[in-house]
Amino acid sequence: MKHMTRTQRLSERRYKRLAVYWLLGSILLLVSALVGLSYADFRPVQNLMQPAKHALNMTGDLKATVIEDYPSGAPAKDIYFKLDGKAVKPDGAGHFIARDIPTGEHTLSVGGGAYEGTTKTIDIEKGLNKCTVKLCLTVVEATKRWMETKRQNKPADTYFFLHPDEKRRINKQDYIKFKLLAQKEYNIAIANYQVHAPRFVVNWKHPVTGKIYRLVAAMKVDAFTTANGSPPKKQSWDVYAQKVNGRWAFLASS
Repeated sequence: MKHMTRTQRLSERRYKRLAVYWLLGSILLLVSALVGLSYADFRPVQNLMQPAKHALNMTGDLKATVIEDYPSGAPAKDIYFKLDGKAVKPDGAGHFIARDIPTGEHTLSVGGGAYEGTTKTIDIEKGLNKCTVKLCLTVVEATKRWMETKRQNKPADTYFFLHPDEKRRINKQDYIKFKLLAQKEYNIAIANYQVHAPRFVVNWKHPVTGKIYRLVAAMKVDAFTTANGSPPKKQSWDVYAQKVNGRWAFLASS
């Protein structure tokens, strides 16, 4: 031992330090389990343990798939990924993979573009870990897609995105029949449209039922429409949506 080189002494000190980190983290995790505290309460300790976990090969990979919370379930595009606050480069649309992550709890944040952001806690184990994240459309994007079903004269798709209360007021068959008859009689077409930024209403009263809805997004829509071959005419109206089960659902519009 007296004849150890300087490099050997530094290496020995390094491993002793990692061993201390590991011992300290293990003791605190055991204490947390005994007193019923959550793992997140010891996040700083986990951060200290990360070098030791790398040294002991206690790491895993994370493969995440991000899709739209929308009937198509399409991969989400133009989004950001952050793992513990650090950006991760996407591996194609709606996919990313992060390697050599220390085992334990980590925070994954995803969002951007046409989607609302979300943050979730994931538990990394040794080996390959997989997770799927569903992203809710922003209310403006959801409204654009709803308007697109109207522009394309697809009443069945339009009906799908109605609020559950609206579906209870009118059944799907009657809704589709009414829309198709109106289209046949007036030949209404939406040439183009613009959805404006939302304003949020704390208490909104339904114009037909009188029911009060909380936290409703109201958006003005400008559109050029034609009827029976007439020249395009600009019209404006309001669209109302409330989030139901993590997805924007549409109420009556005026």
